[in-house]
Amino acid sequence: MNGNLISSGLVGLALLLSSAIPACAESDTTMLEIGTELDVSATVGVQSQMTLVTLPGSYVELSLESAGVPVDLLLETHDGHHVRRLIKDATTRQVARFVADLDSYALRLVSENEAASAQITILRNLPSGELLDQPQMRVSYDPISPTLQNLLAAEHLGEDVQEFWQARIADGTPLVETDPEGDPSKRLVTFLWRGASQNARIVGAPADDHIWFERLGQTDIWFASFRTGRDLRMSYQIAPDIPLVPGSERERRIALLSTLQRDPLNPRVFGSDAMDRFEAKSYLALPGAVPQPGLDDADVSPPLEMTWFESAALGNKRRIWYYKPADFDPSDPENVVLFVYDGLRYTGVAPVPSILENLQKQGRLPPTAAIFIDSLDSDTRWRELSCNDTFLDVLANDLLPESLAYFGLEAHAERTVIAGSSLGGLSSACLALRHPDKFGNFISMSGSYWWAPSDYSDKAYPYVPTLLDDEKHKSLNAFISAGRYETSRTPDEIGIFGGSYLLAKALQNMGENRVQWQAYEGGHDYAIWRGAIADGLLHLFGE
Repeated sequence: MNGNLISSGLVGLALLLSSAIPACAESDTTMLEIGTELDVSATVGVQSQMTLVTLPGSYVELSLESAGVPVDLLLETHDGHHVRRLIKDATTRQVARFVADLDSYALRLVSENEAASAQITILRNLPSGELLDQPQMRVSYDPISPTLQNLLAAEHLGEDVQEFWQARIADGTPLVETDPEGDPSKRLVTFLWRGASQNARIVGAPADDHIWFERLGQTDIWFASFRTGRDLRMSYQIAPDIPLVPGSERERRIALLSTLQRDPLNPRVFGSDAMDRFEAKSYLALPGAVPQPGLDDADVSPPLEMTWFESAALGNKRRIWYYKPADFDPSDPENVVLFVYDGLRYTGVAPVPSILENLQKQGRLPPTAAIFIDSLDSDTRWRELSCNDTFLDVLANDLLPESLAYFGLEAHAERTVIAGSSLGGLSSACLALRHPDKFGNFISMSGSYWWAPSDYSDKAYPYVPTLLDDEKHKSLNAFISAGRYETSRTPDEIGIFGGSYLLAKALQNMGENRVQWQAYEGGHDYAIWRGAIADGLLHLFGE
C-alpha cells in the first residue's frame, strides 16, 4: 500500500498518506500544488494517517469532503498526543483552519464505518511572512472595571498583576463585579486573556458582535467588560492572536476560527463531547439566570435510532435520528411529535433527548416522540433553511409521513411541532406557515428574521410576518424567543431580536392562538436554546 507526498512548493506544506502502511513498505511520491484534491480512504475501516509538514506560525486552511459517511479529521503530534479535532462528523464538505506551532504533525482520518473515504483539498498555507502586518494593538488606561482601575493605580504594578492572575486562577474567570452605576439588576462582567502578543477577540460576548479585547496598559492583561443583566447565561470562546490574512473582510473575520478556544481560567466547560480546548466552549450563568427545565439530570442518555432519509427533490440524503420514549403507546391521544433542525447539535451540545426523558419522568410533558434532522453542511443548511419551498414540502409530504409510520402514529397537526434555532428558527416558522394543516405548532429560537427574498425591500419590517393569513393561520400555536443581545449591527435593518418580537406580536394579534414571546438575557447561543426548547414544549404541551 503506497503513500503520496503532497507539497505546496515554496511555502513548505506536505501531506504524507499512509493507510496502515507496513514498516517495510516503500512510498511513491508525487509533487502537487495547493488546490490539488487528494483522495484518502480509511481502508482498514477505522482510520487513515498522514504526515503534515509546514512552517511554525503558518496559517493553514484545508477542506475535507466525505463521500457521505461520517468522518473526523484529527491533528496530532507524532508521538500520539492529540492537538485538536479539525473536522467533526463530516458527511459532505467542511473547511478547517489552524495556526501551526510545530514543523510536523500527524493528520488522522477517523471513521466508524468501513466504507469511509474523503477528499482533502489544501486551500491555503501562508507562512507568517506572508501574513499582513497587524494594526496597532488596543491599549486602555481607562477600564470601567473597579478591579482593573485599582490595578493600574497600584504602586507596585508588576507584583499586583501577578497577584491578580493568582486570584483569577483560584477564583476563575470571568471577573464579575457589582454594577458601577449602582443598578441592582445589572452586573459588570469582564472577560480576560493572559499574554496575547497582538490581539484577542471574544465570540459569544453579551453584545451584537465579536468584540475585540483591549490590553490593560503595558501589562499582560487583555480584557473586555460588559454591563449585563444579573440573569445572564452564555457560552463563549476567545481567539488570541488572530492572523491577519490577505483577502476579503469575510476571510479575515473567519480566520479567528484558527485560534478560537475555551477560556483556560474558566473551570466551567459547555459541551461534554469536546475533544480539546479548541472544540470546548466556556460557560457562564450568573446567579439570577432562570432555571432550564429538564437539565437537572443531563447524564440521562436515552437510545436513538439513526437512519438515512434520501430525497430526489433535494438531490441529497441525510441522517435522521429517532427518539421514542420508553413504553410509548401510539394510540395515546396526548402524544406529541417533535421535529428538530440541526439534529447533530440537538442530540449533543443541547441534549434534547435527555431533556425530553426528564420532563416526561417528572410528569411535566406528555409522551413526546422526536425526529432530529441533519443539516449536512453550511452551504446546504443556508440553501434549505432560508424558507426553501422545496425543502419545506419535502418535510411535510415525505419526512412527516415516513416518521409517523416509524412511530405507528396518525397525523394530528395540533400535536405536531417543528423547532429550530437561527436559520432553523426561521425555517420552523416558514414550515408552519406553509403547512399549518400538518405542523400546527412551531418553536422559533433566535430565528434569522433578517432574511428576506431578493425582491422584498422593506428593511424595517421582517418578511415572514407578511405571510400571515388571518383565516389560514388562526389556529397556529408558537413559542418565539431571542436573546437581548441579538440586535442588528446596522440601525436601518431588522435584527434577530426585533424580527422575532414582531413576528410574535403579529401572531398574537390574530387573537385565537396560543403564542408566547420570550426574551432571554443572552445571545445566539446553544446555552440559551437548550433551555428555550424546553420552555417552548412546556408552553405548547406541558404543565
